[in-house]
Amino acid sequence: MKKNGIVLVLLIVCLLMFSSCKLLRSDHTTYFSREHEEPDNTRNAVVSGINSYDTLCKAMEDVIAKVQTEVSLVVVNYDGNLHNDLDKLSEYITGQYPLGIYGVSSVNFTTSFITTYCMVETKITYSKPYEDMRGIVQVISDDEMCSLFGSMIRSRDLHRAYYLNGCDLTSDDLHRVFYKAWCESGYYAYGVKDVSITLYQQENSQSCVIDVNMSLIDSILDTEDTVKKTVDASQMVVHDCAYVETEDKVRYVLEWIKNSVYYDAYATEEFNDVQGDMPKMINYTASGALLNGSASQSGITIAASVMLEELGVKNQVICGLVDGQQYFWLALYYGGQMRFVDVSAFYGSQYDECIIDIASAKGRYKWDESLYSFN
Repeated sequence: MKKNGIVLVLLIVCLLMFSSCKLLRSDHTTYFSREHEEPDNTRNAVVSGINSYDTLCKAMEDVIAKVQTEVSLVVVNYDGNLHNDLDKLSEYITGQYPLGIYGVSSVNFTTSFITTYCMVETKITYSKPYEDMRGIVQVISDDEMCSLFGSMIRSRDLHRAYYLNGCDLTSDDLHRVFYKAWCESGYYAYGVKDVSITLYQQENSQSCVIDVNMSLIDSILDTEDTVKKTVDASQMVVHDCAYVETEDKVRYVLEWIKNSVYYDAYATEEFNDVQGDMPKMINYTASGALLNGSASQSGITIAASVMLEELGVKNQVICGLVDGQQYFWLALYYGGQMRFVDVSAFYGSQYDECIIDIASAKGRYKWDESLYSFN
């Protein structure tokens, strides 16, 4: 009997606890749980499987790519003279390996020999901030480099570093690629003041890190405000021309530019004298043509390009030479073939004389076929 009473009391207690739990669950309190966050250990590691200079070198390249600072290398059955190879590796990292030349100031090794293996404690000191080292973008082709430069210009990203592996580009080549990206940046061509490109590479190597720093004429906010006004102006100009044939769109844009934009020949001559290596002031871009009604040859051509883009006509701004002088024109596909459109020539010629097939253009128009290719 006493036993049954105890069981009954326990049942009552359980019922009360269950009821209170239901009450707790039925209220509107929200309970949060925070996941446990492991600390960032990417700067330190243990690397095993080191048995030759090649594996030692590969391990250290991976370590630097991850921006690790203190690493333990486990060396077993090493094939070669470890001490000599560590000296050789230190020289390679700071004098030949592009990432090392770019961002490593020193590498120190301390060896401890244990019965069956050797522990190499490695300490790396970086000359660049962690964020800069981790922000390096891998590049695999010249075309990708142009695309990345274009992204820099459009996003107003003033500093970037890129790792080129197997791209045989000199500093002059890279400046030409950047200039091509600027020509193709449409509305965003406005505002670029200057660009500096520094290469970090072993002599005669096709692998390098390039450090790109871009500056603007105005603040980013003022630059974006000008870009927005240019977009609005362009959309207003082409508003009534959206549903005509492609050739009529091209004709409309050329005629609007001829009748509405003053061709600034002096600015064009000044721009050409330095091959465009000067601040991209408003007259050299679509903003000059669309906002101020005055532009150089580059500005007139880029203005035509952005208006045609608004009308759905894909095109490409080409910078080349005509009669030995720097010159801009458009390449676009319509009427069943690729054509060149010489925008500024329309100021002194008839429409048909400004539309040129590529075969006919080759006698007078010169372009870098490594940068521009037309099928």
